[in-house]
Amino acid sequence: MTALVGRVPVERISEQARQAHPGRVAAGVGAWLLLGAGVVAARVCAGAWLGVAWAGCAVAEGWREGRSAAWRQSVTAREARRAHAGRAGPR
Repeated sequence: MTALVGRVPVERISEQARQAHPGRVAAGVGAWLLLGAGVVAARVCAGAWLGVAWAGCAVAEGWREGRSAAWRQSVTAREARRAHAGRAGPR
């Protein structure tokens, strides 16, 4: 154990430790924490935006599909059947 302590530059480490400023260290740690929180928030917001955009595109695609020619034909045929049965208009 004594041999290990003899190889460690204790004086140089002590000098660096005396030069450290607790306020600057705390500010640096705080800055890193805020940066990490910002990165996490950005990823969460990006994921939420992707979900909202995907849902909006799905609704738009469903709307276009609902208004396609096949839909119009089925609605026209249904209206014709109702008119023939004497029940005009939606139920």
